[in-house]
Amino acid sequence: MGTRFRLGPVYETNRIVPVDYLTKCMESVGSGSERPPTPEVVEKMEGGIIISLSNADIISFSSRPGSDPCLIGIRRCDKHPLNLPNVSLNIIAHELGHVIGLGHNNDPTTLMCGRPSDGSPATCNPESYKCDEEKIFRITKKEKSFLREHYPPTWRSSR
Repeated sequence: MGTRFRLGPVYETNRIVPVDYLTKCMESVGSGSERPPTPEVVEKMEGGIIISLSNADIISFSSRPGSDPCLIGIRRCDKHPLNLPNVSLNIIAHELGHVIGLGHNNDPTTLMCGRPSDGSPATCNPESYKCDEEKIFRITKKEKSFLREHYPPTWRSSR
């Protein structure tokens, strides 16, 4: 795509992000309010982006870009629709898209399709990512341009 952006090293942990914290974070993202205080277990996790694969019935979410650390909460994957083939992969990629600055669009054939910022109904839902082959849905030309502008070839991580 013409950008040097990379997520960096990946760390895996068996530490659990508390469900009540994930729920409060999800609610704060939905309402636009401030994120609740970060519990010690989360503060001790490595990395600038924490992806919590939850066993809770939350709505998958990501904290606003610039949050430190950025938090992505993924609802339980053993229930519909995240138990459908290819859906979990794209939900995680979609939330990572938000973390790097992408918003929703209304094209159900793309990764960032979702609830528009004007509050009108979404033209897609997680079921839209169902696919028998493992693939990440595409991003639009406009989204690619945004990423090239915000992460140009000269971009360097501040971490």
